[in-house]
Amino acid sequence: SSPKQPTSSSHYIISPTSIMAWGSGAFNSCDKLLERVEKNDPTLKELVVLPMKTFGAKDLDRLSHAIETGMNTHLVSISASGHPLPPNSLKAFGNALSIQASKQQKYGITSLAIGSKDMGDEGTIAL
Repeated sequence: SSPKQPTSSSHYIISPTSIMAWGSGAFNSCDKLLERVEKNDPTLKELVVLPMKTFGAKDLDRLSHAIETGMNTHLVSISASGHPLPPNSLKAFGNALSIQASKQQKYGITSLAIGSKDMGDEGTIAL
């Protein structure tokens, strides 16, 4: 059959290659964003991970390491709501933020939205 043509209420187009307005499956990874954080990209000040992206424990652990070690000095805002994250990774992330704050640098995270509705008390306490 032929690809679905968009209508005035459509937000996407289904095509033979499954490319949609927000990208194909290859764009679900946060690897490229995390590489920019780790390379201290001065143009990346706000990290926004939309819920359609894959962002799990390994990704949060990479982000924690970049923050804790001072690898990144430009990031000031992180928004990664809607991603279920395990308490042990949230605890490591909270520790990384504490270490960053204790160094009294001129940089640091000043805005944070992370986790999901399933985080519960255990995740909140861990963070």
